[in-house]
Amino acid sequence: MTAIATGPVPLRPAVPADRSASRVPGRRLMPAAEFTGRMPQSLHSPGPGSRAGTRGSRRVALTHRGRVVAACAFTSLAVAVLGVVGVGAAGVAQAARSGPSLAAVHRNMREIVVRPGDTLWAIATRAQPTADPQATIQEIIEANALPGVDIQPGERLWVPRG
Repeated sequence: MTAIATGPVPLRPAVPADRSASRVPGRRLMPAAEFTGRMPQSLHSPGPGSRAGTRGSRRVALTHRGRVVAACAFTSLAVAVLGVVGVGAAGVAQAARSGPSLAAVHRNMREIVVRPGDTLWAIATRAQPTADPQATIQEIIEANALPGVDIQPGERLWVPRG
């Protein structure tokens, strides 16, 4: 007659008595009496002579894919900045070339010096008394590439001949 085991059958091998065989290398098991609920200091801070954890010494380790992504991002940013600068420079160059040629300005224009108290309206009515002052003002603004209607005494302006 064979003996039949009664009770639960163990599914895994029993733990060794000294537990040294099941330990992870480099880890120290802590007896229950030493447990304080905090992480042991040996696991919390780097060892002596290590620079890890000191201020300003953190170094980011990127994978190959991370380096490629960072390089692409930097290149894209540089291209965007250069594009904005290039468009701005092209706009300035376009504005400098957009004015009428010197020959066209001198053909039916004369040069005057703005006097204290002068306005574009007064200059336009003096230059062409019979013409519409608004059209003459627009002509003066375009001929002199003025940003607006503000003028200063001593400024030289080209005005239409009357």
